[in-house]
Amino acid sequence: MAESSFNIYGTPVYWRETVRTPRLLIFDARLIFFFLLLTLHLRLWTFIALVLACCGFWLIERYGYAFPNALRAIRSLVAGRQRPALPGYRYRSMIDYGFETREVPG
Repeated sequence: MAESSFNIYGTPVYWRETVRTPRLLIFDARLIFFFLLLTLHLRLWTFIALVLACCGFWLIERYGYAFPNALRAIRSLVAGRQRPALPGYRYRSMIDYGFETREVPG
């Protein structure tokens, strides 16, 4: 190990590895669901789902996103620019009672 991977006591620093994305070989560990689905239900559509998931995760990493950050970016694209504090049905509608304005004589 390199000298920089040891702390002042001379022991390896493993807590730095806790922030890394869990991996199974070269794949993201979140793909284990698709591998498990393929092994339990060996069909063409599960294989296609596994290949599509692998390609999707590869594209996400290729663009520099982590998987949770990519989901957050997709959610913000769907939500749009304006995010009101209240849902539309909670806003009070404008009502004209007619007594706030008077006709100007003229």
